[in-house]
Amino acid sequence: MNSMKLLQKILFLAVLLFGTSRVDAGDQKFGLGAIFGEPTGITAKYFFKEKFAFDGGLAYSFFQSLIFYGDGLWHFPGAFRGLAPEIGPLTPYLGIGAGLRVISKSKPDAGDPRTTLFLR
Repeated sequence: MNSMKLLQKILFLAVLLFGTSRVDAGDQKFGLGAIFGEPTGITAKYFFKEKFAFDGGLAYSFFQSLIFYGDGLWHFPGAFRGLAPEIGPLTPYLGIGAGLRVISKSKPDAGDPRTTLFLR
């Protein structure tokens, strides 16, 4: 079994395990989640302070690439307080980060580098 097939199975199992349980973060500083769609993977978030967090993820694209990313996030709790009751509890945030995409297919498309660094 090649390493990409194994990675696909591990990611599928992780999504299945983490995607089927509901977790309420409450006052916790750390959260773990699943990314569904394209790409598919896992994500984690850690709050260093009440209004600053770091999140990162590892995902596999069905177009045969592996993606790692990380972001610094500044949260604005209570920004919607006093507006419509439906959106009052929501917390907007801004962030900046970077990522790395590594192509896993044996023959990348012409002009498509094996690795790509990107900003988010």
